[in-house]
Amino acid sequence: MEGDSLNHRGVSLRGILPEGEIVGAHDMFVTRVSADSRGCRTGDLYVALVGRDADGHRSISEAVRLGASGVVASQPVSRCPVPVCYVADTSEAYGRVCQALAGTPSGKLKVIGVAGAFGKTTTAYLAASSLAACGCQPGILSSLGYCDGAEIADARWTTPPADIAAAWMARMVEQRRTHAVVEISGRGLLDNRLAGVAFDSLCVTNLRGDRDSCNAIGYRRWTSRLLDCLPSECVLVVNVDDPISRDLADRHDGPVLTVGIDQPAEFSATIIERHRSEQTFLLSFGREIVPVRTTLLGRHNVINCLVATALASSYGLDPHSIVRGIEEVHELPGRLERIECGQPFGVFVDEGASPEAVAICLESLREATSGRLTCVFNAASGLGGVQRVRLASAVDRLCDSAIVTQARETDDSGRSRELVAAFREAKKCSFVSSRAEAVRRALREARDGDCVLIAGRGRMSYGEAGGEFGQCDDRQLARQALHQLQNQCARAA
Repeated sequence: MEGDSLNHRGVSLRGILPEGEIVGAHDMFVTRVSADSRGCRTGDLYVALVGRDADGHRSISEAVRLGASGVVASQPVSRCPVPVCYVADTSEAYGRVCQALAGTPSGKLKVIGVAGAFGKTTTAYLAASSLAACGCQPGILSSLGYCDGAEIADARWTTPPADIAAAWMARMVEQRRTHAVVEISGRGLLDNRLAGVAFDSLCVTNLRGDRDSCNAIGYRRWTSRLLDCLPSECVLVVNVDDPISRDLADRHDGPVLTVGIDQPAEFSATIIERHRSEQTFLLSFGREIVPVRTTLLGRHNVINCLVATALASSYGLDPHSIVRGIEEVHELPGRLERIECGQPFGVFVDEGASPEAVAICLESLREATSGRLTCVFNAASGLGGVQRVRLASAVDRLCDSAIVTQARETDDSGRSRELVAAFREAKKCSFVSSRAEAVRRALREARDGDCVLIAGRGRMSYGEAGGEFGQCDDRQLARQALHQLQNQCARAA
């Protein structure tokens, strides 16, 4: 009945979504929310999300049958026996409701968003480590895990769904965290998983620059969505070496901090030394010039360090403590992770499978390798034909040799022909059906001063190992192969 409310206790939906049009009630008072009709219980507010594979509007009747007392929709709902709140975007509404029911935790935390095509996870951990070194108490949500300060959980999503993100941020408040470092994936942004979060600062590591004009066009739309999420007072940190990221500085109404190596920036770096195990650079900002020694290799990681420094500095923290925090991050699982078993050559594992990700790793290793550089990668890697050819071309340009593990699909031969054609010299590329054998072969052929990159999977994933398909960890394969080589050398001696 018009004028009645759904419940006299809970959070006012009109207060959360003042732009919404409520039909069938003056207001709705929400105590629980669900975006899954199958999980609705008596008294829940059901939000009809529109996804890539499903439309929640088709499940409204099921949600009501299971006890939903109200609905949020973006499409007309006929003959609905419960009040309906109409909004333009149900995913945004869902995020805002989840945050409100969690007590609006972002209002009690300094929320730092980390976005970009590459480097998000590394930058998030560098920023969190820098904050901790300065006496702050950060929590983190990233692809490597979620931490509220007391508990750590594996991450199923880089950016968790709105209800899970809100719950973890509320737990950070309970654990007296001061900051929340949140990794923002492209899918998480497009799905509005962080709607209702008041960002205090946000960084963009890179947006692929002009490597691919098609991607550049797509990322311009993505950046517009990103800027729509930022309050005007939010501090934005951008990498001005990246053309698309640089464009953000002119489009944000609030304060902007810039980082870069090639372009003039407020936070800049001069790389001094590069080795297989570490690199050193001079970090310059304001009147400060501080040497930084990090085991994170590559130019891209220098940028990541600059971004983390800018984020921490925006809170007026001590520069030397910030650098100490950066230097305490030695490696991250599956992110150009060094495998050391006493061998006289470099072995690195990275989970990147795209042409851009593999190229960035190879460029980093090429700069620090005196000998030959070999890459092990997968013929499939979840890529389309054009992307596979681009990947092979990048490997051909930067490597001395490549060992490709063939895809399991029936069109292996077609994929193989595509890859061979991308190499200027066919003999530079060889195919091995077994991932484990490909790793063993690459390491068996490596000599003093060489370097091997095992790309495309990194940490535990589903794949082939030892002739069987199942859980497979490239790091474990590499260590096993190195130990076998050491045992063989010992027996031969």
